[in-house]
Amino acid sequence: MKRIVALCLAAACLISMIGCAGDTNMDEKKPNNSASAYALALASYPEMAPYPNEMEYFDEKTGEFDSDGFDVVYDAWKEDRNAQRNQPRVSQQFQRGEQGILSSECLHGPRHAGRGDGQ
Repeated sequence: MKRIVALCLAAACLISMIGCAGDTNMDEKKPNNSASAYALALASYPEMAPYPNEMEYFDEKTGEFDSDGFDVVYDAWKEDRNAQRNQPRVSQQFQRGEQGILSSECLHGPRHAGRGDGQ
């Protein structure tokens, strides 16, 4: 019985390998011209001040750290980061009902949808 199962599995592997090996010129295929691809929306990424490199503010000859210069750059980065973190999320707006009609329709169904009582 084990030999029959092993033979069937070997035959299935052989058939699948033959089926996959039939098309070896994948790079030469032309794209489908019947449908054109386009972006639905482009991503917009926030512009932030880069995180300061601490080694740029360390003088290796004297062994001193320019704390004032570092603090200015770090504070700019921290303000940008906090501004990004304090943005309301769309999911939170939706949950709080700030979308108005949309959230009520999703929760309770369309208004006056086939009801004769006006609710």
